[in-house]
Order: sequence, then C-alpha cells, then structure tokens
Amino acid sequence: MKLFKRIFTMLLVIIGVVGLSACKPEEDDIDEITELNALGEWVDGGDSVYTLNTNTEDELDFTYAKGTFTYGFMMKDLSTEDLSTFKKLIVTVEGTGTMMLKLETSDGTAKEISLNVTGITGSYEWNLINDGDFLADVEKIIIFAAPGKTDSTGDIKITELMFSVNVAANYIVQTGFDNIPQNVNEYDGTGDTFDFNAKWENFAEDTYVVTYEDDETHVTFDKTAGYEWSTLTSSVQGDFSEFNYIVLKVSGTDGQKMIAKPNEYNAYENFIFLTEDIQELVLDISEMPLADKNAITKIFVFGAAGAVATGEFVIHEAFFAKDYEYEAPVYDHNVYETGDTFDIQYWYDGGDLNYTITTSGTDTIFEYTKTGEWTYALAYIDGDLSGFDYIEIVVTGVADKTALFKLEGTAGAIEEAVTFDGTEQTIKVDLSSMTSEQLSVITKMLIFAAQGSNIGSGTFTVHSVTFMQDGLSVNDLWAENDAGTYAVTMTDGVANVDYTKGVGQEWVFLKADFSTIDVTGYNTLTLTFDGVSGKTILVKPNDDGALEEVITFGDDPVTITVVAEAFTNIIIFAEANVADVTGSFQIIEAVLTTEIYVSDDLTRVVDFTVGAFAENDPGTYTFTTVDDTTVVDYTKGVGQEWVFGKIEFEAADAAGLNTMTIVIDGTEGKQILLKPNDDGALEQVVTFGTEPITVVVNAEQFSKLIFFVEQGVADVSGSFTILSATLSYTHTSTAWVDNGDVVYTIVVADGVTTVDYDKGVGQEWSFMRLDFEAADINGLNTLTMVLDGTEGKQVLIKPNDNGTYEQWVTFGTEPVTVTIPLTDLSFIILFAEGGTASVSGTFEIISTTVSYVAPVVDLGDVVDFTTGAFVEFDAGTYAFTITEDTTVVDYTKGAGQEWSYGKIEFNAEEVAGLNTMTITIDGTEGKQVLLKPNDNGALETWVTFGAEPVTVVITADQFANLIFFAEPGTANVTGTFTILSATLTYVATN
Repeated sequence: MKLFKRIFTMLLVIIGVVGLSACKPEEDDIDEITELNALGEWVDGGDSVYTLNTNTEDELDFTYAKGTFTYGFMMKDLSTEDLSTFKKLIVTVEGTGTMMLKLETSDGTAKEISLNVTGITGSYEWNLINDGDFLADVEKIIIFAAPGKTDSTGDIKITELMFSVNVAANYIVQTGFDNIPQNVNEYDGTGDTFDFNAKWENFAEDTYVVTYEDDETHVTFDKTAGYEWSTLTSSVQGDFSEFNYIVLKVSGTDGQKMIAKPNEYNAYENFIFLTEDIQELVLDISEMPLADKNAITKIFVFGAAGAVATGEFVIHEAFFAKDYEYEAPVYDHNVYETGDTFDIQYWYDGGDLNYTITTSGTDTIFEYTKTGEWTYALAYIDGDLSGFDYIEIVVTGVADKTALFKLEGTAGAIEEAVTFDGTEQTIKVDLSSMTSEQLSVITKMLIFAAQGSNIGSGTFTVHSVTFMQDGLSVNDLWAENDAGTYAVTMTDGVANVDYTKGVGQEWVFLKADFSTIDVTGYNTLTLTFDGVSGKTILVKPNDDGALEEVITFGDDPVTITVVAEAFTNIIIFAEANVADVTGSFQIIEAVLTTEIYVSDDLTRVVDFTVGAFAENDPGTYTFTTVDDTTVVDYTKGVGQEWVFGKIEFEAADAAGLNTMTIVIDGTEGKQILLKPNDDGALEQVVTFGTEPITVVVNAEQFSKLIFFVEQGVADVSGSFTILSATLSYTHTSTAWVDNGDVVYTIVVADGVTTVDYDKGVGQEWSFMRLDFEAADINGLNTLTMVLDGTEGKQVLIKPNDNGTYEQWVTFGTEPVTVTIPLTDLSFIILFAEGGTASVSGTFEIISTTVSYVAPVVDLGDVVDFTTGAFVEFDAGTYAFTITEDTTVVDYTKGAGQEWSYGKIEFNAEEVAGLNTMTITIDGTEGKQVLLKPNDNGALETWVTFGAEPVTVVITADQFANLIFFAEPGTANVTGTFTILSATLTYVATN
C-alpha cells in the first residue's frame, strides 16, 4: 500500500522526472520508482530554531540560531514511503554552518552523517546499499544544525536531497561520516571584525607548542628535517562574504619568515620577516570570489617557513576585517599584449631576502646568498603567451656555478638548468612540450641560483629573457620592379622604405620573392607596418587578389596575418594607383610561420574524396572522377620507385579536425603507402584484398596526404579507387573510473584500457563509469567502442544510464565494435557480466570515441507508422486494431495500472536522419493521452481530446521509440482513441 501511494503521488506531481528505465537494464518497468525527492514539506521541531526561507521540492533554504537548544531540529515525515529499494541518498548543499542528517525508524533506531557546509557547493552520496531492511522501517528524516552546540548561527541551502536506486558513484560517504570541525572559532554574522585568535592547533605534525596569555597566543617550535613546512592552524566558520582582509599582528624571532594564508588558497597568502617589534601580516581577500570566502575554514600560519629551525612568535591579534588601512607592496608585472617577441624586464626577490637585484642599462644583475635550497628570484607575468614557441635567455655567470630557470603557471610548468662557463651564453627553452592552454595561463618566471643547495653565494647577469616565435623572416628580400621608385634600408631588422612615383608609375611595386629560399610548410604570414597617418599601402601576398589588403596608417603600427596553403611572394604598392607622390613607411616585421588552427565546430567534415589530387612527377599518376569516387591510374618507370600522389589541405579548412578516414580498393595483393602530413610516425602500408579497406589516422592537425603506390617498385602500372576520404573531429577518452565499490581495477597503457573485475554477492550491478565534458563532444552524435575479452563473457554498455541506448556485447575470437547513435551523451556506465554476482574476469576497452556522422537523409523519405507494430507494456491493458489504415486503441486499466502504456519501437537504420514526428489522433472529448517520444520527458506532449482530431508535431535529432499513456495516472478506466496518422519525416531546420 505504501508503494502504491508513493507511485501515485510522485508520478502525478512530477510526471516525466522519473524515467522508464529500471535499475536492472533488461527490465523496462515504469512502475518501479527509481528516485524519491526528500525536499519540500519540512517543519521546525518546535524550538523555533529554524527560519525556513524556501521549503519547496527544488530547494530547502534555512537559517538557524541555536540559542540554548543543543539539538534543536527540523524534520520531514517519511512514514508513508517505502525506502527499502534505495541504495543511496544524494545530498547537495552549500552555505555557512554545519548539520547532522539523520534517518530514524519508529523504534528510534537511527543512522546519520554530519557535514561541514561551506560556500563551495558540496555533493555527497550516502551509501545505503546494504541498509534495505533499515530503510524499510524509516519514518522520518531529521536535520540538526550545529549538532551539540548552542549559540550557533548559520545559513544553509540544500538543492538536492534525493533517494536513488542507483549505487553511490561519486563523493561516497558511509554512515557515521563526520567532517565537522570541533575546535572552531564561529563568526556570529555581526560586527565589522571577527576575532579568531584562539583555538590554535597543529595541523599535522606536533611541531608547535601553544599557550595563551591574556588575549595573546604565544607559540614556540622546533622544526627538524622533514618538518620544514609544518603549520599551525586556527579553524573558522561563518559567512565571511563581507570581509576583505585577514590581519595578524605578530612579533617573534628576528629574521625568521612567517607565511599565512586562508585554506589552501596560495593566491592570497602573504609573508613577513619577524622582528621583536609588532608587525602586521595582512591577507588581502577583497578580490576573492564570495563562494571562496564562505568556504574558508582554516587560517594557516607557518613559522620559519620552509626552514629547519627553532624559534618563537606571538600572535597579538588575529581578525577578519571589512575595511582596513593597508598599503600592499606594488610589483611591476611584465605584461604581454601583442607582438612576435616579449621581453621580461622586472625582477624581484622571491620573499626570502636571498637576492639583491639591480639593473645596469638593459642588464639585470643578481647577487645572492642562499638560506634555503630552493629560494628564488621571480618575475610576474600577465598575458596569453600561447603564440610563442621558445624563450631565448642570454646570461653570464661564474664558471661552474648553476641556475635553474622555470616558467610557471596555473596549469603547468617548464624548466631549464644551466651551468655557467664564465662567458655570455644563450639558452633556448623549447616551449613545445606545453599546450596552448598551459601557456595562456602563465603567471611567473623563477630563477633558482645554485638550485638544490642551501649554502653559497654568487652573482650572475641576465642580459635578456625574450619569448620568441619560430618562423622565417623575409624582411630582407625586398626589391623594386621599376628602378628609382623604392629605396629600402635595413636598421635592426626593420625595413625603412622611401618611395617616389612619377606619372605612369601608379602601379609600380616592392616585392619579396621567395623563389631562392625554402618556404615549405609555412602557412601563415605576419606583417607589421608603420607609416604616415592617412597614407595607404596595398599588400598582395602571392600576387593573389583574394589575399590582398589595403592598409591605412594611423597613430599605431598595423599588423596583418594572412593564412594560405603556401607562399611564393609578397607585393606591396605604396599609394596604389596614385602618381606624382613621395613618402615613406616601415616594414617592422615580415615573418612566415607554421601554425595549427582550431575550430569550435566539432561537426565539420571535409570530404576530399574527389579533391585536388596531384602528382609529383609528371606522367606517373592520373586522377579521374567516377560516380563520386576518384580512380587513380599509375605508371612508374625506372627511377620512379618513390614518386607519389598528394593532396594538400587549406589550413583554415582543416582547422580542428583530428581524424582522417580513407576507404580505398585496389588489386588484391598490391600495396599502397599512405603518409599523412608526410610524417613517418603516421604512415600506414595497406595491402589490398578482396574487400575495400578503411584506414583511420589521428593527428593534432592535417596539412596534406601523400601516397606511394607499390612503393619502392619500378616498371609497374595499375589502378586503385578512393571510395571515400574525409577529415573530421573525434573525441577519444580513457578516463574510466570504478563506481566506488572497488569492483573494477582499471589500467591504461598505450591508449588501451585493461579492466580486471571481481564481483561479490550483492554486486551484480556494480559498474564502471566514463564522464564527458559537454564542450569536448558538443554536436557529436555517434559513440563507437572497440572491446575485446574472454570468449562467451559479456559486458553491458549503457550510455546516460538510459535503456534506450544500452547494448550487450558478447565476446568472441575477435575484438567487437559497438556503434551507438545518440546526440545527448554525458556519461557511459559499463557492467561486466551484468546481473551476475561472484564472478571475476578481465577485458580490454581498445578505444572509446565520440564522433559526428552525417545522417543519411532522403528529403522525401517518410516512415509511416500509423498501423505499425504497437505493443502493450502490461498484458490486457491495450488492444490495437487496424481499421481502414488507422489504428484503433482500446484500453482497460485496473488498480495499479495507472501508468501502463503502449509502445512502438523504430528501426534505427530506417529512421536515420528523420527529425520530425507528426501524429493525428482522435478520442473522447475531455479524455487525455500523454505522448512520450524516446521515453524523454523533454519531448512529452499532453493531448486533451476535443470535438476535432488533434495533430501533434514533435522534433528531435532522432527517434528511437514512442510510448503513450491513455488517461495517465488514472486507474479503473476504459476507453478508446484512434491513431489517424503517424509519420516520421525530415524537415530542414534552417
């Protein structure tokens, strides 16, 4: 009876939220409740401790003021619910405060977890998988804010409190979990300051001895080797959103460095060197996001930071402040905005007073005396450095002494050590091992003198540190085509151009011809000009009108970037089409580079099946288009063993496409060598057989494909056919994880994921999981997995935990490829031997990819399912009769059959690409039918019958099924309605 009430109430109120897929994938039982929302209808326990600001099924937001009530509570009645089938309780919470969450039965038996709530949203999954008997008797759920405390206040928001039949899979907590700190300074939410100079304790090692005198904290310490970074901490709790400063007034052992920071937020730490006088150590948190402020739970203090030392210090005051007069030190940052080079100029001691830094002209002189192994000097950097390829460091140091240069950011670092030889040295630091994303968030450069040693002193001079781009300068190739019009002089790499044009010289030009230099592989030309404001020049790369650009000079230099498959020359016309003029301008930069271009459109497909193929030796290859394929005939004589055919791709066309797929067919036994990007690491030898062969190659970017037929062999002729050839984007992932019950051991090597599993009793449906970031697969519509395992064993693949997409894989003697079309992929769960316990085994996931496959759509195709293969879910509820090209549906639903339904499944190949469902139905006026395509609540449509037939049009990327409920949520009813017309078609969306 309890189950019946729950089904009726929940489905009537939140219809569509509960999916039709059962926990066990082979079942499809919509009467099995998979979730129960415990939000809404909460009440105060009677002590008026709680103020409920929001109390809905979407959110529980409350404040509390405990007063004298140690265990004042609020609760929700669950006595009408049967919780026995649930395996976890999901709790998503944020705010400031603490809470105990308790499940309690009628006889007082209880289970609980206790949570520290901060401004950063936390989501916990309480593991209840073995608590079915206890859950069957649970009658209420209770919240105790600040359990066991009085005079405590807080503000908590719970946005998810959901029982689920799924196994805990994310941040799993067990019964009894408690992360509430006990020794805490609590802010009561009032006042412009908050004093926390109390309850100090060792964070980990027992290094610090703390005593209190009046309102001061006195600390002594003895840090031995291995404890250099031991720390003292004070726990805090409260709403700190309005505070902007954390202030410690301290004194201590002269010369020792003290560091303080909130939580692990290194960006907000600060330090001073102690003296016997009281100094202020101020942490400026004014720019800290509000959520991070409210997530502050600890203040860390490091005495004699990073050193083996004994000492003492006094914390005279420690407080948060909304306003505080504080003059922070000002550091000049090295700011990159634009340009092909970037120089580092401003250097500072790293905070240990080991470096004295002076400048002499453009040189920076570093004098150092080491007190620690890794003390450093640093330069602060702002700007996106992803366009640079290497750093050129010019330095002079004392012979045999060393230094380590390190570039560091929020996402990675790179370093280069140098041993000085007493002369000026130039060091090149290659940045290719860092990604563009890592280089875009660089924040500093560090220099460690005598790295790894805490003794010694010395000096060295940095003449320059310059970020640079790889490339070929062509700024010294300029020549005029009409003598006496242009004069070019070079100064420090800059071309200074003076021009005088008479009558008839309107179109004379300056030209840089690349015929005498090797420009192979360069696809980007960058030009920077400066000239007299208002004057113009016409720039025409490759003498190609499609690439030309008119530049009008202003107050600042002008930079243009041109992308082309290849470059042969640059032509410049000063004041084009104007005669009797004189003037001057500067070509500051003219450089060719090779760039990788990216695209945000992951669904783009470049089809080069009948592309612009060419041969490198005339008379060897011919290319003929036949029925949308390319037939390649070849004849190779002596000395032509390695002649090849090729196709080159425009950089902009191939941008962001990382997968080349080629389908070719040829004479059995003959061979072809495919070499994408002319890169030996990507090449593949194909031996033709009786069937066409598909070759898939992955690379960061593609610039060309060259191929050798019967490579290395002369005096041969023949032909082969390129049936299909495309460039596309594929997302590959190996980030599989166990769901939390330690059933699966996952190891990735060379891109292959090897999985060992060992399932015990009750673990029939334990699974592993792979999550996807939406940005990585946006628009992609096809999941492909290749797996291999023990013959006869099975795995179940279930994308989105949705039965519509699930597929069983039975292993054989060869790897199995599974292809699943879907457009809304967010995660995959995989069950080894799903439904079976006490088994172990191993299998391999050779690849997991997501790609875009263009739908094969006949714009005139119509799938008519008016009289299709409709079936009922619950025997005896629905009857389907075909009458004059319509389907008459009679239904009889008894008690417990409120949500019985009819259904039709579609053949995926038959409906591929069809995006519009159109249904016309007629029934008894006032009665209702719920239509639910794809078992998807977002697509469901309610139909209320009237005097005329009703037509419903529903669009989706694809259709897998249609289910319908006659008089949904109602039992003991009979009736009939007629499906007059039902079709799937394709309708263009733009």
